[in-house]
Amino acid sequence: MFNWTGNHKIGILGTSNCGKTVFLTSLLWHLDAHDRDKFDSPQITDCEIISDKDKEFNYIKNKNIFAQFKKWPDKTTDYAKVTCKYKREDCFLTRNVTFIDIPGERMSDIQIWQSKNYAEWSDTLFKYWDNEPSLKNIVQTFCDKLEKIELKEETVIRLYKDLLKAFILNYSPITPSTYYLAENGTMLSEEDIEGNNYYNKAIWEYGDFAPLPQKFRTGKLTKIFENRYKNYKKKVIKPLFDEINSCDNFIVCVDIFDILNAGRQALYKCEYEIKTFFDKVKPNKFMSLYNHIGKNPPRIAFVATKSDLVTGENLDKLNTLLDKLVLRCKSKDIKSKSFTCSAFRSTRIDERGTVIGMCDDGNNYEVVAKLPNEWPLNWSSEQYCFWTVSPGDYNNAPPAQTNLDKIFHFITEDQDK
Repeated sequence: MFNWTGNHKIGILGTSNCGKTVFLTSLLWHLDAHDRDKFDSPQITDCEIISDKDKEFNYIKNKNIFAQFKKWPDKTTDYAKVTCKYKREDCFLTRNVTFIDIPGERMSDIQIWQSKNYAEWSDTLFKYWDNEPSLKNIVQTFCDKLEKIELKEETVIRLYKDLLKAFILNYSPITPSTYYLAENGTMLSEEDIEGNNYYNKAIWEYGDFAPLPQKFRTGKLTKIFENRYKNYKKKVIKPLFDEINSCDNFIVCVDIFDILNAGRQALYKCEYEIKTFFDKVKPNKFMSLYNHIGKNPPRIAFVATKSDLVTGENLDKLNTLLDKLVLRCKSKDIKSKSFTCSAFRSTRIDERGTVIGMCDDGNNYEVVAKLPNEWPLNWSSEQYCFWTVSPGDYNNAPPAQTNLDKIFHFITEDQDK
């Protein structure tokens, strides 16, 4: 069914460093300077990009980084909001599409948003950790150490930072997520972890807190953690999830290459966060009976990014791996579709059918990216390694893309297929 009004609020989420910023920058660029040969759509005119003053998505800066410096833009450090107003030649109405760019790190805080209080959040986390074989022993060590110490804030927080460090190394969810990605955009670096500087990094600048097993939730420290949990939920989580709850449809970006490079624990983390998001978060449209009666169910586009790294049968494998990963996230009440996508095509195919890309040293190399037919039962992080390529030269014109236009038409309900 064609969407005549074209008014939407689209949430874009995904794993850390999966290319959401590149995806949104390229999409806005194609709408802003529409060329039918590069972006298949009825002619788009009168485009206006309006970034939120408080939660800015810096489209102009990102575009200039591409055009002038031939580099990838910086990742989103906090959630960002940007609106695109435009007209299409087949509709007299001005369309209004707002995008919410959600940092992947914040998805680890879904349980904070869903839990009624500090105690429920703590219990939920320890139950999850107990069911994960790769984490159970690590968490048990944390609990054993709690048995042996006086429960003072400084000591408990230091132990929890040790636990969070182990989670980072095991590609497990980090919560509170501000420990890994602070509200000001500061990220915990590899140097911080390797040099033990992670002890100096605040879990939250307005007061550290950590989950505790039920047997330890007594006394003054628990009250302190409870109050900080409430403040964190109010100041950090509520504004973001209020925006999420008002979204119509979602784009979920996944970097299959990064997951394969990291190991199976990264796959578990990705599956857990995506499934938990759609199990726990219920945006207004998802709950609206009107949308289901009117045959206008919410839509989710699952997107495997960086598809220009592969071609031929490996491109088919990329789509298969994505379908397998998101299988448990699909529902008969939600219209979903899987796509492979290159929002900024930075490679080329030579006469032999080989993928060629430019790396950071300025030289071109064969990009050897062979993918498995299925997700392996287990694999090491060294088993799958992939090139990181740099953007090409686009001379201030929107970049070549693959399936970006199809994703946009699907998610804005202009096309059913």
